[in-house]
Amino acid sequence: TTGPGNQCYRDTTNIDTLNLSKGDRIVLYSNTSRYAPQLGSYYFVDSALNSRQIVMLTDGIETREFLYVDDCSNALLLLMEKFRGSTEFQSFDVTSFQRSTILEVANEVAAQTGASVIPGSRQDIVQKNQENVPDQKILQFWKPQIDLRTGISKIIEKSRASAGK
Repeated sequence: TTGPGNQCYRDTTNIDTLNLSKGDRIVLYSNTSRYAPQLGSYYFVDSALNSRQIVMLTDGIETREFLYVDDCSNALLLLMEKFRGSTEFQSFDVTSFQRSTILEVANEVAAQTGASVIPGSRQDIVQKNQENVPDQKILQFWKPQIDLRTGISKIIEKSRASAGK
């Protein structure tokens, strides 16, 4: 769900959030690097499929951790199940545990679509490579299953199918 609490958190921290609840279990999900239609991974795919070029806004050397939506959903559901009835607050970083440059993402999309990459000249001024320090305790019961290359491939397949290409 989204609501005033989420907006307040966003206004204070500049981090988007999503609250998920199932019975007595609530998960606050915030992320900065995600596979989402309005962000880099889909923008790159759409550009590659439509214009055969990926024109980047930055030089692409900034790094992010990308997590495919299926892995994220599975992790959040598992967390809600694992901690059912718990009154103890616990925080887990759900992440791929692998950093990639934006240029690597663009190059992977280009390799899978036959497009060319045109890096920009600007440097990242938004996140400045803010890194979450992954909490390894989540790895005791969950690990991401979809690597970046496979995730990009899935996005390309879905984009081609929805566009009839």
